[in-house]
Amino acid sequence: MSAEMGNPNLVVYPDSPTIERGSTSTLSVSVQEISGLDYAYGVVVTPTIASSSRCSISPISRTTSRISEYSSSTFYFTISAPADALTGTYTGSIRVKYYETGAMGLGNYGPYYESGTFSFTLIKGTGDLSITSNPSQASVYLDGNSRGKTPLKISDIKEGTHTVSMKKSGYKDYSTQISIAPGSLKTLATTLAKSTADIKVSSTPGPANVFLDDIYKGISPVTITGVSPGKHNVKLVYEGYDDYLKEVSVTAGDVISVDASLEKSLPIPIPKIPGLSNEMVIGIIGMLLLIGIAIPVVLKRKPNRSHYRDNAAASARRHQNPIDPDVSDKRDHEEEIGVFEYEKIKILTDIEGLKDTLAKSRNGEETRKLQKDIMDKSINLAQVNVQLQDKAGLLESLEAIKRNSPVHLDELIHFIVQTEHMIKYEMPMTPKFSESLSELLNQIIQR
Repeated sequence: MSAEMGNPNLVVYPDSPTIERGSTSTLSVSVQEISGLDYAYGVVVTPTIASSSRCSISPISRTTSRISEYSSSTFYFTISAPADALTGTYTGSIRVKYYETGAMGLGNYGPYYESGTFSFTLIKGTGDLSITSNPSQASVYLDGNSRGKTPLKISDIKEGTHTVSMKKSGYKDYSTQISIAPGSLKTLATTLAKSTADIKVSSTPGPANVFLDDIYKGISPVTITGVSPGKHNVKLVYEGYDDYLKEVSVTAGDVISVDASLEKSLPIPIPKIPGLSNEMVIGIIGMLLLIGIAIPVVLKRKPNRSHYRDNAAASARRHQNPIDPDVSDKRDHEEEIGVFEYEKIKILTDIEGLKDTLAKSRNGEETRKLQKDIMDKSINLAQVNVQLQDKAGLLESLEAIKRNSPVHLDELIHFIVQTEHMIKYEMPMTPKFSESLSELLNQIIQR
């Protein structure tokens, strides 16, 4: 719109803003003098907004002292749209009041007025969403799209209804509908339901070795977490007591307790043999045990190193001209066991020598080196015992490593318990057990 009011010629340029419900936007009005013959002063710009829009505008008016020839002034107003405003396009009016000077700046005339209109458009608004969960670090999905992990704030969500989902391992999936109002902050807090169960195991007496479905879980008292719903077998093993076995049935979210009261194992009765007293029976049993121990010891006694070299040469000749591979493999295995037996004796001798030197040492640096050498030899001894399937020897060497190692104590205790279990139930060392133990021993020796 324009007006010619004497010498000044004012032109008004309003913009047409777009506003989200529940937010604000700026209306700018530019007033320019285009004739260049004189200037306007005391300019007052007053906008008016349609009441049907439910919006408001502030301030009521803005002024400037002067608009010179060929210059302009811009006036800014804030339009506020409530959350319940109706979307659509609305109009408003602008009134400009001003004064002018006469020719050559002589005299003052006015006030003069000019009016016009402007428009603005209301659209749907956005809001924010704050999400927390117990436990935290749950993955959040808004309308199926990944948005991060809790705790989380999502901004600029279109107003309306949305679907919020959360996922976390070990817990049931969560989903809900939320309504976002324009210009608001929505808060969502939830506790996730577990999809697994916990079993708390204690024993009298204790501590006892605890197994769930024959998988070692620790020493009582212990809480077994992440148990899948269904039926499971809980077993406790304690030296001198009968094994305790109980079947439990759990559902998601359960926390159940198994309080095991262990019973002492009954002593093995002495067989009654007519005409012999108990003392004579015990003596016979003792003699048989001695024979059973002595025979393997004699059979396992090994020759000197030259004998191993002769055996190795004979083995090589067999490979060059094999006659019976099965017999050859068996002999090679027996010779290999013999080498390990010799190595074990050598390591034990070295350890005893190191211990004697350590007992006499008064030098701190030397003491630390001797302790490290004893640890390294103990680890070598454990590895040889694995090759020999000597569970009792392995148990003794693992105990020695545990006493002297400041690291991996929990893992060492785990292998000690497994070895005790294998001794009690006469189970062989599996390749998986040997491989896992070897990896642990290598970690310790490279500390």
